[in-house]
Amino acid sequence: ARPAMNMRGPMKWPRSTACTSPESAPPASRTADHNVPRRACARANSSSSLAFLNGGSGTVQVVADLAGYYGSRGAAFTATPPARIADTRDGTGARRARVAAGQSITVTVPGLPSGTTAVAVNLTAVGPTTSGYLVAYPAGTPLSRSSTVNFPAGQTVANAAVVAVDARGRMGITNATGMTDVVVDLAGYYAF
Repeated sequence: ARPAMNMRGPMKWPRSTACTSPESAPPASRTADHNVPRRACARANSSSSLAFLNGGSGTVQVVADLAGYYGSRGAAFTATPPARIADTRDGTGARRARVAAGQSITVTVPGLPSGTTAVAVNLTAVGPTTSGYLVAYPAGTPLSRSSTVNFPAGQTVANAAVVAVDARGRMGITNATGMTDVVVDLAGYYAF
């Protein structure tokens, strides 16, 4: 199985990786003293373990959130042409308003076939007023403790994510702090 992972933490080094050995480690960019989540897929070893390699000279804290795994049976991925499905700046697919701290929006992903279990999206926080994070999750489920996009005040930050959707093809997005606009671009979906 290949776990899909979201790594984040205060980084004081240039890159990090999730890998089963140093030879299998593709670099993932990091910014000093800033939480930057990145989606990574890595093959677990025979005991279902992963190793994390600090490719720089400083110290690191890593949080690894297991978001799923790939196996021989499961939903198949279908890539779609990139499509903007939500933008709170102009009201595309969500209300036209910045998302305040603790507020959520629900995004219905258009055109999904029956049997869709998750979507591949690019989730962007635009012009946040404070440092914080967004969490994406299936609509109607409890809020996850895993961030999907971490951002500093005033900077637009995007992150690729695979987000489970409910039976009606909806996902929720919650902002933790301050106010930010939210943009969601669809890249594909997983369906049986």
